[in-house]
Order: sequence, then structure tokens, then C-alpha cells
Amino acid sequence: MRVMALIVLAFLIISQTPVSLYSIDDTFLTEWAEKDILVEMPLKLNVVFLGGDFIPSEKKLEEKVSQILPWYAPYILYEDNYLGVNITRIDVEVFKAPRQMVNEYVQFIQENDRKFYEPDDASLYISRLEERVQEYFLEEIGLSGIKVYWIDAYMMENWLYENGIEHLGIDSDRSYTIYFLLSSLELPAVVEYFIDTYSPESGEYIFMGGMNAYGGNYRLYFIDLTSIPLGRDRCDGDPKCKSATADYYPTLWEDWILDDVEIFYDLLGTYIAETIIYVFFRGYVYRPSYDINIYSYLLIIDATEEDEAGEILKDFSPNYFMNALSSLIPYAYKITEYRIIDVDEFPELKKALFATLTYGDDYVVVDCKQVPELVFNLPVIKRFKDVKTLVTVLFVFDEEAYVCRKHVVGKAFEKGALSAISRFTLEYEGPSLTLYHETGHVLGLRHPHDSDPVPWDYDLSSWLYDWSATPMTYDSACALRTMYEGKYFAKIDKDSIDMGLTMDLMRRARNIIYQALESLDDAGLIREDIPDTLMEMLNEVVGDLENAIEEFKNYNYLDWASFYGLGAQKVSAFDYAFSAYQQAVMLSRMTENILDTLIKEKSSRIRLSEALEQLEELRTRNVKLLEELEKIRKSFENVQKNYENLNRDYIELQNKYDEVNNQLKSLKNKYAELEEEREQLKLEIEKLRGEISTISTTNSILTSILIIVTIAIAALLTLYIKSRKVKPLPPPPPHQYLLNLRLTFSHEVIS
Repeated sequence: MRVMALIVLAFLIISQTPVSLYSIDDTFLTEWAEKDILVEMPLKLNVVFLGGDFIPSEKKLEEKVSQILPWYAPYILYEDNYLGVNITRIDVEVFKAPRQMVNEYVQFIQENDRKFYEPDDASLYISRLEERVQEYFLEEIGLSGIKVYWIDAYMMENWLYENGIEHLGIDSDRSYTIYFLLSSLELPAVVEYFIDTYSPESGEYIFMGGMNAYGGNYRLYFIDLTSIPLGRDRCDGDPKCKSATADYYPTLWEDWILDDVEIFYDLLGTYIAETIIYVFFRGYVYRPSYDINIYSYLLIIDATEEDEAGEILKDFSPNYFMNALSSLIPYAYKITEYRIIDVDEFPELKKALFATLTYGDDYVVVDCKQVPELVFNLPVIKRFKDVKTLVTVLFVFDEEAYVCRKHVVGKAFEKGALSAISRFTLEYEGPSLTLYHETGHVLGLRHPHDSDPVPWDYDLSSWLYDWSATPMTYDSACALRTMYEGKYFAKIDKDSIDMGLTMDLMRRARNIIYQALESLDDAGLIREDIPDTLMEMLNEVVGDLENAIEEFKNYNYLDWASFYGLGAQKVSAFDYAFSAYQQAVMLSRMTENILDTLIKEKSSRIRLSEALEQLEELRTRNVKLLEELEKIRKSFENVQKNYENLNRDYIELQNKYDEVNNQLKSLKNKYAELEEEREQLKLEIEKLRGEISTISTTNSILTSILIIVTIAIAALLTLYIKSRKVKPLPPPPPHQYLLNLRLTFSHEVIS
């Protein structure tokens, strides 16, 4: 009704006094022409130091960050252009965590130190990591036997988010925050962080330890300056690459960091600049576009020798993939279809695949020159008109598998995403993570370890930031934890898409306005010929775009908490950008009617032939625009229901998680009680051992004394007996002896 009223109103006032707000000339058209940058804004960054008693200079830290990153505009890799947002400067606000928050942090560390006992519970991995920690301290610091705490990084981020609100008034859902932790200044130990989870599809336990940083569930990232990053070196000497190791990211345990103030500020400034370009405002593979109808086609191709993929995936369901896609773009209609095929079904593809396959010692690499063109044009892949089709192809091999080059598990192309996986990884992790990771690329998302801060630098990699809450990371534990928690794509991913879609709507609105005004200009109209109604609508578009920019500057890209229908509210940059787009479509339709009326009147104010040509172009264009707008309107009737269902599922999962967490805490408390009882029993046993030892010693002494006394008595008794004995007479001389013998014998005989 509103559209018709506007059109009728345009007819009624077509000949009224024109408005002189604007003129259709080259200068005016230039204002609506395509621009690289639509939003210029500073970034207000909260930087919190937790632990210790020192706080860096806010001014010096801001200057250092400015030297490293004078300005930054997220870059679109395959367009070789900017998204449209330019961070003109970084305003650093430094906070020192209050003592109460520090004390609670210490308590949190002590209460949540994870004990690993069973081999399948990462204990062997932890043992190796602890050995590396001890080696580091012995070789670099000269210390031995340091205590190590193991803390869940996911829980640590949640704790910082909640306590940041309570103690500092910082809401990291609406502002950007970096926490620098100095745990070893509060604890006589080193704190190492880990992420562990279970794959929802396979049930396998997944673990990553030795982390010193993590974030992304909120607009929050933490770095512990006294933890030892224990990642592996992935750079192979590449000067544009940094690994998550102490060689690239030294800790404050090393004296030379603190001996030179400039080096210390360089370290802090580097962390801040890198967190901005790798985490908070990641670049893009492709420009995100606003599409209301999305068709996802998942094609899994079995290239194993024994055709094992089909058996492994006999119970596969695309539900996890669909949930992930809905969490990232809940404002679109989505249909998902999947198929598992054997490579033997397509001989031409099989021949090209194995002919171009690169073989390593224990891995293969899929060629990216011939294979993508063949696979994306297979007859089983469907593509529909006016529907964005997301094609994701996953090859399954017996060996570890990559695409294009070693260590690359997938690559996005114009027609879809190509990825590869080993049957072991497929069975261990499940396929869904790889599938929606690659779909994320097709939608525009990049890895958190890749960046192009053009023009300052390009093609940079830092594997430290793979320790992020996103399925776009190569770290399986970090990626699968988001799936396990029911979040799939985290805050940083949603921000990236929401920023991209808002920019897309703003560009569309501006382009529609430019084409409409250009049509009037080409038809020969001047400023005085433009009716009030069109100018009023143009002013509405201008106002919506200005409001979208203001909300963008407040980091309010899309507020789903308050969203309840398309056009039902204007509370975010997305809302205003969509309104501008909608008004621009109406303005284009009104422009068509203005030209049509002038042509019918054979007005002298226009060049008739040019006007007819412009009218035909406008009509064709407007039919498509109105069809698109109508599709959007219809589809949004169910958007809120989908969002509410997703939110309800998330709340249910969160409640289950809280329940399990409470049970875990209860078990921890019971375990602590048992530990305390064990310690008491241990003390009692030690006490008894001491008493037994004392008794044993006393008994030994008494026994020794008794033996000595016995020996002494025996000796004395012997002496006494000897003293009482009568000595026998000496034997007589031989002749006397014989005489006596005779006398005795004679006497006996006589008797």
C-alpha cells in the first residue's frame, strides 16, 4: 500500500515546484558512484593488564600500535579490493585489573587446574608438553622443577568476559578487548592453556595444549605474557610466517624483553596489531553478498583403495552442517543436499585426479589446475537460477590429503570449495567440520592465520591466532569445541559476515540510486524537473545510510537479540542498510514512473529517444529488483522462527553444558575432599610409620642391650662356676699308679 501511495503521490505532484536540494550533474553523480571505502572509523580498543603491579603508558602503547598499523582496511583476497571499512586509527584505553579481580583470577586458576590421568585423556601428550616446559626453563632461564597449571582456555575466556563486566564495566560483546595476563607474577608457577572436546559425530576425544592465547567467542582475545607457546613450527623459514612458539613470541621470563623498554612495547604493539588483523577484523576470501535463497550441495568423493568412505559415512547426517550454516546466516532460506559417490563413477575425473596427484612420503596433494574445473562441472551438481549455490567437494583418501600444496586442507574457488581428507581423519573427526569450514570460505571467511594488511604488507601468516574459537582454524580442538558447544560459528565469524552483508546492502542501495539518477540525467532532466517526492525519498535513503554508518562505528552490525522481522525495527547498521536498499528500489520504481509520465506527455523537458531507452532499462532493472525484494519479504516471515529455534537449541545445549559443568564441579569437590582425606591418611600413615620406626629402634636397642647383658651374665656365670670347681690331684708317678692299681685289684679280689 505504501508503495502505491508513493507512486500516486508522484503523479499528483509531477508538475509542482521542484526542490533545489540537489542538481543532477557530474558532481552529484560522483557522490553516488562506486567507492572503495564507505565507512571511516576509529577503533576503540580496551587493553587490560591482569596481574602484577605495573601498567604500561597508554600514550606510548598507542604510539607503538600506530607505528605498526597506521590504518587498516579489511581486504578481499580474490577481488584485490577492500571490503569498504577503514579503521583510521586505533584508540587504546589501558585498564589495570583491580586487586579483587586478580585474587579471583588466582583462585580460578587454582580451582580449575586440570589433572590428566588416563592415556586417552591426553596425559601422555601433557607429559611431553610438560617436558618441553621444563626444558625451556632449564635452557633459557636456568630454573628447574617449576610447577605447571593446565587451564581450559574456553573457560578462561568466559571468565574474563563475565568478570570484565563485573569489575571493569567492559562488555566484550559490544566492544573490543585484549587481555594481557601476567599469571606468573601472581603464582609461583607457569600457566599453560588447552582446549579439549569430543567430536559430536565420532565421539573421539580431541585435545590441543600448550597455548598462551585464545578468544573469539566474544570480541575478546587474551594473551598470557608469562605462558610458553608450545605450538609446532609451520613456517619452514618463510619470512612472512610466524609460528606459535617462543622463538616468534618470547615470554616475559626472558630478561632481554624487559631490559629494553622499546622491545617490550614492540611485543605488546605487535600482539595488538595482529589481534586486530587476524581475529577482530579478518580479511575475506570473497566479498560476502546478501542472498536470500541458498542451496548447499555437499559432494563426498571416495578415492580410497578399498572404497571405505561409504562404510565410514553410512550414518552421516547433514544436520551439523545445516545448524552451522543457520548460525552464520539465519536470515536466508537454505536447502542442503548431499551425496557420497565413488570416484570410479566418473572415469574422466578419476584419470585426471590420479594423473596429477602429488605423492609425498605419507600424504597426497590434489592438483588445483585441472581437478577443480572437472569436479565443479560434474552432472550430479545442481545449480539453480537466482539462487546462490554453495558447492563443497570433499575427496577422501587413504593417506593424509591436501589440495594445491602441502598443509592446505581446502581451497575456495569461484564455483565452490575443494577439500581433501584422510579416511583416518574422517573417522576420527567426522566430515561436517571440513564441509562447513570450506563453505565458510565460499561465503567469504578467511583462516585466522592468514592476513593481508594492504598496503603495509600482504600474504602474512601467524599460526598463533589459530588458537581461536572458529571453525575456520586449522586447529581441530578449537574448531570442534565450537561445534560441541552448539555455537558452530562464533562471534568473530558472525561479525565478519554481518559487516560484509551490511556493506553489500549499502553498495547495492548506492548503485541503485546512481543508476536511477543517471537515467534522469541521460534523459535530459535538470534539477528543476525533479519532483519533491523523489527528493524526499532520496533524503530518506541518505538518512538511512548515514545511520547505518553511525551504527557501524558503534560496532552494532546486526543486533539479532532485538531482531524480530525485516523492516520491523531500525536498531543496527544492517537494519538501516536494508532500509536504504528498500527505499532505493522504490526510488528507482518512482524514477521509472516519472520518465513514463513525461514520455506520455511528450514533455519538452526531456530528450525523447534517450528517455525511452532509459525507461526500458529502468523497467527491466526494476522488475528484477522488485522480484528480489518480494522474495526477501516472504522469506523473512520465517526468519525469526528459525532464529528462535536456533536460540532455543543453543540455550538447551548451554543448560546441558551448565548441568554437566556443575556435575564436574561437584565431582571436583568430591575429588578434592577425597584428596584431603588421602592427605590426612597419608599423614596418619607417616605418623604411624614414624612411631613404628621409633618402636623398632627402641626394640633394636633393647635387644642389643639384652644380648650384651646376656653375654655379660654368661661370662660372669662362667667365671663363678669356674671359681667353685675343685681341682683334681695330679696323676701319681707311673710306678705309684701301678702299685695303687694292684692294691685296688687285690682288695676287690679279697672282698
